[in-house]
Amino acid sequence: MKRIRQNSRRGHTLVEVLVALGILTVAGGALALVGMTSGNTFRAEALRTTLDGQARDVISRLTRELRGSNSGSVSALPESPTWDTNLTFDQPAEITLFTSSIIWRTMRLELLYEQGEVNDGADNNGNGLVDEGRIVLRRDWGEAEEVSVTLAHAVREYLEGETLNGLDDNGNGLIDERGLVFERSGDTITVRLTLERFDTQGNPATRSADTSVLLRN
Repeated sequence: MKRIRQNSRRGHTLVEVLVALGILTVAGGALALVGMTSGNTFRAEALRTTLDGQARDVISRLTRELRGSNSGSVSALPESPTWDTNLTFDQPAEITLFTSSIIWRTMRLELLYEQGEVNDGADNNGNGLVDEGRIVLRRDWGEAEEVSVTLAHAVREYLEGETLNGLDDNGNGLIDERGLVFERSGDTITVRLTLERFDTQGNPATRSADTSVLLRN
């Protein structure tokens, strides 16, 4: 008589299958969360890096514009710690051929509210920022041939770490200073700037830069 051998390989029970599926689901979810977090971190860091480069570029441009100005032509700017968001100065335009004299032109740097934005604590233009500004350079200011150039957008309403409360929150010696300020000490102009944007997750990214420029006598 032949003996029937039972197959030692048995199928998984329903409970075992469900447990395995649960483990795979948890592991997959954890991997997805890690990937999502890494992606968000990468994007946030990329935005901060971009803002940092933009802030430095703007400061470099302002330095070039101010470096050739005459200290006597700079608009009335009280001594530090008083500051202003606007600055007017004369810059060499050309040198006459026969007399070698310098022809000067008037320049003006201004911090203005972004288009569509007003000072009301609301995001009027729908870009996620509140009361943000832009830096405008006016060449040949007040003349018929005046030309305006926007040097930067997304200027934070107040410098990084500062709020409107009558205090020096960020410890730089100034009080309630705006996102772009000009500060004068003798023939030296200090420029401070803060840019701010929001990433795709709605988190703010803020970067600041500053420089000091010695004016010509």
